[in-house]
Amino acid sequence: MPTKESFSKKFMRKGFAINTFDEVYDESGGAMKRVLHWSQLVLLGVGTMVGAGVFVTTGEVANNEAGPAVAMSFIVAGFACVLSAFCYAEYACEFPVAGGAFNYVTLTFGEFVGWLTACQLFVEWTLANAAVAKGFSSYFCSLFDIRLSIFQIYTDSYLSVEWLSILMVSFLTIVMLLGSRESAIVQNCSMTIYLVAILFIIIAGATKVDSSNYKPYTPYSASGVFAGASNVFFSFIGFDMVASMSEESRNPHRDLPIAIVGSLGIATAIYVGMSTVIVGMVKYTDYGLSNAGFSYVFKYHGMSWAARIVAVAAVLGCLQSEFGGLVGQSRIFVTMSRAGLLPRFLSRIHPKIGVPHWACFMSGLIAAALAFFLNLNLLMDFVSMGTLFAYMIVCIGILYRHYYIMNPAEREARLQDPINHARLGRFFGVVTTHWPITIRVVVNFVSGLISGLMYARGSPTQLDVMYAFLAVGGTTILSFFLLRDILVTNNYRVPLMPIIPAGGMFINSFLIGMLPKKAWYFWLCFTFVGVLIYFFYGIHHTQGEGRGTRPLIPVVDKMGFEEKEDPREIEPNHEGESEVQVEMVKSADHTKAM
Repeated sequence: MPTKESFSKKFMRKGFAINTFDEVYDESGGAMKRVLHWSQLVLLGVGTMVGAGVFVTTGEVANNEAGPAVAMSFIVAGFACVLSAFCYAEYACEFPVAGGAFNYVTLTFGEFVGWLTACQLFVEWTLANAAVAKGFSSYFCSLFDIRLSIFQIYTDSYLSVEWLSILMVSFLTIVMLLGSRESAIVQNCSMTIYLVAILFIIIAGATKVDSSNYKPYTPYSASGVFAGASNVFFSFIGFDMVASMSEESRNPHRDLPIAIVGSLGIATAIYVGMSTVIVGMVKYTDYGLSNAGFSYVFKYHGMSWAARIVAVAAVLGCLQSEFGGLVGQSRIFVTMSRAGLLPRFLSRIHPKIGVPHWACFMSGLIAAALAFFLNLNLLMDFVSMGTLFAYMIVCIGILYRHYYIMNPAEREARLQDPINHARLGRFFGVVTTHWPITIRVVVNFVSGLISGLMYARGSPTQLDVMYAFLAVGGTTILSFFLLRDILVTNNYRVPLMPIIPAGGMFINSFLIGMLPKKAWYFWLCFTFVGVLIYFFYGIHHTQGEGRGTRPLIPVVDKMGFEEKEDPREIEPNHEGESEVQVEMVKSADHTKAM
């Protein structure tokens, strides 16, 4: 009679076991159709980001945190996102499969850390989708001069029960089920009209700008700018959705870096232009900015006709953002289902339309339910918290990917390479032990987090502490140069290693420290619930152990680890193993025999 395995041993065996790329792919029962060009992905990313967020967050942040310097808040948040975007681009090119950050982290650290990342993504996409649906209701009523109360059943400080948002989510779910190509056409047509409306807002608003409204430019000091940057992260949700669409990209190695970085750059430029105009049209202290700010400023200047155009842009923005959010959430469900963390039927691909129909339906159902019941004004910080953590974990994954091989089989094979021993001493080894990289990651995260916490409080003593930890963080980032970059790949790789991923990790942790206590309370509670779900369900329903011989990190080096083909296009050979796998085994055996 076999001995029953203890929970702790099962957790250590399954929670941190690393599956291969093929294993996380082959559970879906089929591939999605590769029909999206890089231009379509750019528009999809811009449409998802430049949605209701800019219309909601700009006036709120200007009024309460950054003042006229709200544009600087967008620049800081955009810069942090750009650093993370380069990391997403490398992962998306190496693993062109649906799932985004959840998939990348699972392939790097195992399913437990991947599940924790999935919890952050669930907060990011689900709450953002519900918030956008709520924003749609308000702007739709403003466009047609309809009282929102007509659609409301009940409302108070926490609940806002109304049914108009359900109609919007249901319509977009149907569009999503048409297929990637067809829904992209609808998205692109709507996006073109939306960008024209945005351009009108910037140009028409610029004619009413009063330079005196920009003084003082930073009334709440630089701390207000960074606090605003933490909050406007809500507006940058979407570029990572492009990475989650990699399985539907025609040429992911070329299209994804262009689409991810390009969409983020366009969105940041739009945000800076719109925020500069709005705070120039009225004084930042005007309370009207916090309530439909863009419509308010045009009505303030007697341009009611322009306010209607603003409402049209806001409605289209809500549609764009909601559609992209639903698509991103559905692709996350697909990969979680493939891993066994969610029911298997969610990863099924419809044979005719080529999309995960059950995942799309579930995404729409959850968004509609939350939008129907909740008043989500208080949850913007919660969305930013989940987003920042997800981006930070992806940056950490890139650091491990370049400096340490997580897959035990490949690490053992590469230990036979004598070049790996020619380095700056035992402590700086990058293959034999993970501690050199782990210590740096922990110090970098703690330095950024404490710097943000101290800067948010702003007393002289606390600022001195912040400067000390900034110095520690900067030194830690530079210390990564002492490690040897062991990753060689034919695909896109992050430029300026290790500055970009280590810097992105530090900035994200800094902005996390700037968030208020309520965001931390929510994050801790939600993460705790997520851990319980994994312990009581996820760990018992996943494979959790690598079954193949493919390495986690494809490399091309003197060991003979070479991959040029798409792994899904390799014909089976040698008793179920692919030709590439056979060559890897032969190369490793030859090295051991030497």
